[in-house]
Amino acid sequence: MGKKQTINSQDVHRWVELLEQLRNKTTSKQDYDALSDIITKLNDGLSKTTPCIGKTQLATQYKMSVKGFIKLLRQDEELYDYLILAGYDKNQRIFTPKQIEIIKKHFG
Repeated sequence: MGKKQTINSQDVHRWVELLEQLRNKTTSKQDYDALSDIITKLNDGLSKTTPCIGKTQLATQYKMSVKGFIKLLRQDEELYDYLILAGYDKNQRIFTPKQIEIIKKHFG
């Protein structure tokens, strides 16, 4: 395994800029590569020890209904973008460890 990489504020600003370009569909191959590097850093920084958790279990931890919890995730654009980059699909029933860590870091 390689050396663990860290995300700095420049990475975050560049990531936000690239996401905006993706939304506007003006992203070049070079920009996709830069975004891929940032995603790799993000994924490397997350713990591999968090177990997978179903939507119902995670919603219950936040004392919410599943429908309300998923709606909350979709309404928060920044969080939803991070989840999409971590492989989230609106039809999945189980959150991966990476997705769970993103949610926990966001909501506490």
